[in-house]
Amino acid sequence: MGYCSVSDVKRRLGIPESDTSYDEEISEVIEEATSTIDAMLSGYVETPLEPVPDLIQHACANMAAGIFRRRRAPPGEEAVLYEVGMEEVRIYIDSVTGKRVTEA
Repeated sequence: MGYCSVSDVKRRLGIPESDTSYDEEISEVIEEATSTIDAMLSGYVETPLEPVPDLIQHACANMAAGIFRRRRAPPGEEAVLYEVGMEEVRIYIDSVTGKRVTEA
């Protein structure tokens, strides 16, 4: 199970809740984002996280939205949402370790 919902990602992408045409792809990118987060956190905390902290839920949704956009974006377009999610994961790591993590 991923760290966020399809609805969380749709809100970030501006996709109406009633539009289910992207749900399968969104579920795939949620799993990809969740796997990335678990890999980043594995040296600091036991994964998968249960319950999922709010910050990790937000990070997962941002990263998944970023991956979704990156798959569809023209070359050279920045993945801003993905980077926001990565920074949120670093902030979470900082909070559990008590020290600043520059790269995870």
